[in-house]
Amino acid sequence: ASARDIARLLRVPPRKIAVIPAAPRDLFRLPPDPHEVMQARQRYGPFFLSVGVLAPQKNLEQVLRAFARVGDDATQLVLAGRPAGRYADDVLRPLARELGVERRVVLTEPGDDEALRTLYHAAVALIYPSLGEGFGLPIVEAMACGCPVVTSTVSSMPEVAGDAAVLVNPRDAAELAGVMSRLLTTPDLRARLATKGRARVAAFTWDEAARQTLRCYDEAVRG
Repeated sequence: ASARDIARLLRVPPRKIAVIPAAPRDLFRLPPDPHEVMQARQRYGPFFLSVGVLAPQKNLEQVLRAFARVGDDATQLVLAGRPAGRYADDVLRPLARELGVERRVVLTEPGDDEALRTLYHAAVALIYPSLGEGFGLPIVEAMACGCPVVTSTVSSMPEVAGDAAVLVNPRDAAELAGVMSRLLTTPDLRARLATKGRARVAAFTWDEAARQTLRCYDEAVRG
């Protein structure tokens, strides 16, 4: 998807573009401290997780609207990301109040990667219906942690997720809400997605990214 955008917007010939996937840090493939995961679940109860900068392109307004449709008052939504300007205060918090879910929505900094890994392991699912991504690292980070993933049908996300995530129209809050409700009530679905995700993410490593990058340099030198 990024290659197509580069070719179209910058008019770079496709033959001059190499697509090299990113990967999660190895830390995300390692088990977290079980006590910390238990503490996260005690702090938030069952919760959906969103990871990424709190900015309009992450489609968080639709995430809030979908969450408000999920009929489970015990479930929380954790938005883990650094603020982008005043978007969180001027848009997200007022919308949460308007939708009546303010007390069940937590806006927090993600912390370091170890803290983020704990959240992935504790969450019901990663909710990532972004409107556009160059890659979408949270998708593979979550998969490496065995966290079910819900992401978009647009941009790079279907390429990264493959068949190991639930893909939704990012502009359809009702569709997203339906998926979130199913994940809450269907442990087998969560388990299947976790298994598929771990298998999928095995293909994404920084060693492979380095090999492909080196191949580009070799081709450039030979050219």
